[in-house]
Amino acid sequence: MSEPQLRDILCEGPAGPHRMAWWQWGPSDAADLVVCVHGLGRQGRDFDVLARALLDAAQARGRPLRVVCPDIAGRGKSQWLADPQHYVPPTYAGDMLTLLQSLHQEAPIGRLGWVGTSMGGLIGMVL
Repeated sequence: MSEPQLRDILCEGPAGPHRMAWWQWGPSDAADLVVCVHGLGRQGRDFDVLARALLDAAQARGRPLRVVCPDIAGRGKSQWLADPQHYVPPTYAGDMLTLLQSLHQEAPIGRLGWVGTSMGGLIGMVL
């Protein structure tokens, strides 16, 4: 797969639902999942080069991999939040839990990896 698929999910936030976009690389039914979460002023497409490299390495091992790169609320293709005070790690962590639950329902997650830069690392620690 040379380009990711743009998908979205409805997340429940402190002021009601909002749409979070995310980019998927690789097959939807892969049991191995890597989630790549960007920093404060960035977006999910920042991980394009890494996602391609991870998929190439997984293919060489003969083990399918799914790489998911969300656009955190208010960034990239995701919806802005109505209240600026809701741009906080608990909101972001809740969105990631919603995403992980949805991904697990599509195809059970066997192994989960997390790549987070700056804020994305903080969100991973909150989880």
